[in-house]
Amino acid sequence: MLFQRLKSVIEALRRSNDPMNWNDRYGALYRAWGYALGNHLRGDYYEFGVFDGRGLIRSFSVYERYRKWLQAELHSSENWRREPAALIANYEAKFYGLDTFEGMPDNNEGNAIFSPRFFECSIEEVTKRCATVGLEGEHLCLMKGLFSNAAPLLLASSPRPAAIINLDCDLYASAKEALSLCEHLIQDGSVLLCDDYNSFCASPNKGERRALAEFQQETDIQFEPWFSYQYNAQAFLCHR
Repeated sequence: MLFQRLKSVIEALRRSNDPMNWNDRYGALYRAWGYALGNHLRGDYYEFGVFDGRGLIRSFSVYERYRKWLQAELHSSENWRREPAALIANYEAKFYGLDTFEGMPDNNEGNAIFSPRFFECSIEEVTKRCATVGLEGEHLCLMKGLFSNAAPLLLASSPRPAAIINLDCDLYASAKEALSLCEHLIQDGSVLLCDDYNSFCASPNKGERRALAEFQQETDIQFEPWFSYQYNAQAFLCHR
């Protein structure tokens, strides 16, 4: 009896230490990248609302963890491990971060957390922080300015389809502009992470909820609810 109880405790601890079971932003990225790479979805990572770079760093760290696993699978003696891994192991994702890098833009959305100039961090500081984990050079593309002005910059970078889009821009206007930029990046199976989907008390008339509902009506893209995480966040799977 005691042995069984101890075994149950150990198993519970093991599960709690698996990022797949974490209900925070790291856990969401862990599940998203696992899904994308497990389905051999070739695509890049796009983050709208960077703040101090923690989201980019988390995503890159998770991606690198899976990449190491895929490289190990390539050397497996079992074909069912080696051959599927070869379909995606050599693809190198690029990480995009779009932000004003001057804090929240002017807005009248009535949420004290999202007041103008909150969450300010310079693009230079974010660049330095990303470099500490090896996210730099051709693997990182940071774009400064309002999303409404980012289209030419994004097009100039010859963007590839998205594996994961992280919408962490909180405000309705910002989220709507970000989604408009993503319309031609979304492929069938892309993951959309809405980090503030249930802000504004989950009102359908405000924030990311309103932006996503309108965007879905205006395009042929459908968003299937996948899982919720953190306090206000929701993940979706995209279908074209």
